Amino acid sequence: MYLRVNRRLRRRLTISLSAMDPPPFKIILCGDSSCGKTSLLLRFTEDSFADDESSTLGVGFGVRKLGKQKLQIWDTTGQERYRNVVTSYLRDARVVVFVYDVRNKDTFNNIEAYWTEIIQKHTPHSIRFLVGNKSDAHPKEWQVSSEMAMAYAMQNKMYHVEVSAKTGVGVENVFEQIAEVGSLKVAPAQREPLSETTNESFNLITSAPPTSTRKTRSDSGCGKCCHQ
Repeated sequence: MYLRVNRRLRRRLTISLSAMDPPPFKIILCGDSSCGKTSLLLRFTEDSFADDESSTLGVGFGVRKLGKQKLQIWDTTGQERYRNVVTSYLRDARVVVFVYDVRNKDTFNNIEAYWTEIIQKHTPHSIRFLVGNKSDAHPKEWQVSSEMAMAYAMQNKMYHVEVSAKTGVGVENVFEQIAEVGSLKVAPAQREPLSETTNESFNLITSAPPTSTRKTRSDSGCGKCCHQ
């Protein structure tokens, strides 16, 4: 009799604890083809990387739990002929992650030329992250500087970070910040502005290209959360 009651209580306790977990929220990865959205998703959900990753056709999907928070990550195609399909998945997105390739300025320019407009139209209240992928590239290959990207992020009230899906640098950290900020349901525009004269930040990793006059930032470094 005792064992039966004990099992019932344990079952009820498990159900009660599960009910306390916050509901999952939706994250959309968007950007041009070959900027590394799928690689970013695989690195975070499976801790894997494939150099020969083919372009996503339509929409990919992955789930991972950080603490009690479950993240539903939707990997959208960057191919123009499938973009109409992408818009149907944007509804109810809590966080939108604009991904660009630091070695390809066109992927950065197209965020403004196309992606921000479509996101603003279909999910205007989402929180936005601007993520520069492939930060492991040689400094001479970089076409989008950290300063250029940060200025754009500040102007458009986004969080900015640079990561490498190939090496994994910054990936875990940025999704932890997405989970933290997304659970607060507060977009950068609604927060108190950070002082430009202080080093206050949300601990986003920035892997800026190393130069002889500029110190590189390690995996434990941080960059500024960009908003006005």
